[in-house]
Amino acid sequence: MPKTTTKKASAARLSNKPIPMRLDEESRLLVRRAAMMSGVTVSQFMRQHVLEAARRTVEAQQVIRLSLEAAENFAAALSGPATPNERLTELFRRHRGIPPRKAGEGS
Repeated sequence: MPKTTTKKASAARLSNKPIPMRLDEESRLLVRRAAMMSGVTVSQFMRQHVLEAARRTVEAQQVIRLSLEAAENFAAALSGPATPNERLTELFRRHRGIPPRKAGEGS
């Protein structure tokens, strides 16, 4: 009978895979000292702070922050009617089977 794996068992197996990191002696001692002062193990300390830094990095790349003025301009642009540019107009013309305009030709 095939062995079934639960999500929890899979997560536990994955969480045991170490991420190697090399530190010079001064940095290693600093991390150990900070962990002791925080009342956690070195692994717990490093995991907590690496994950915080990772979340901040991901958020910085995924979240767009706008000033109030920029946000208002963006909202105004979205709420107004769309103005098709020349390239989009030509795309719709081709889709409808209308031959492309020649240079200098009007609407």
